[in-house]
Amino acid sequence: IDNQPILFRRDWTQILKLAAAIIISATITALSMKFWQRDGHRLIRGREVVVKGEVLDLTCYVAYNLSGPEHASCASDCIRDGLPVGIKAEDGKVYLLTGFGAHVNAELADYAAKIVTVKGKETARDGFAQIQVEEIRKF
Repeated sequence: IDNQPILFRRDWTQILKLAAAIIISATITALSMKFWQRDGHRLIRGREVVVKGEVLDLTCYVAYNLSGPEHASCASDCIRDGLPVGIKAEDGKVYLLTGFGAHVNAELADYAAKIVTVKGKETARDGFAQIQVEEIRKF
């Protein structure tokens, strides 16, 4: 393969210009998206809440109505694997728990089916509630 001639002319100047243009374009696009995302997230305003309740694996809870101590092992695995995590408050209301990055799932996986208190900003849209978690306390 190394000894076979290349069927097209190599103009390294053009190739380098094209590569530089692609890299610059990709960098500008990535940075623009990052700043756009950050600005979009700043627009969400929520009220500060403290909620006490059971940590849920929302996928199994919504699809199969599974929760409680008998589901703790499965819920812990699902939460650790990155599936949505939630909390069922003492009043029965269920919240999606979110945070920056995957730290919320990592912190809550060991508390699956246990009672915790979370503090954060509550937001809701079309009857769907979430808490942007700032602090977690276990009982």
